[in-house]
Amino acid sequence: MRIAIIILLFCFSACQTNQGTSKKLIPFDKFKIVVWQLMKADDYYVRKAVLDSTWRLNKTNIELYNKVFSFHKVTVNDFYSTLEYYEKRPLLFQELMDSVESVSKKEKIVTNIHVVK
Repeated sequence: MRIAIIILLFCFSACQTNQGTSKKLIPFDKFKIVVWQLMKADDYYVRKAVLDSTWRLNKTNIELYNKVFSFHKVTVNDFYSTLEYYEKRPLLFQELMDSVESVSKKEKIVTNIHVVK
């Protein structure tokens, strides 16, 4: 009887955790680009904020993030639920970060080719 109760509790808790993942997840290939562009926007914001303190007062970083989200037609809630999904799965999160780094390297190569020409 105890074993049956433990199994039922385990199944019940498993069903509850699956409900949290029913939110709309952004596809992996799209998500890695969004993450990379958010990182670039953040880098741009930090560089500008050092030179112009009004950027911090105006919270320009939020505007930049919203531009990235609207460009990719992604909601903030979908972004954070997808990010949470990957953070709870370390192997997938590592794959995501490796993919973001790969996108970064590809962009640097393309940028260097354009500069050389």
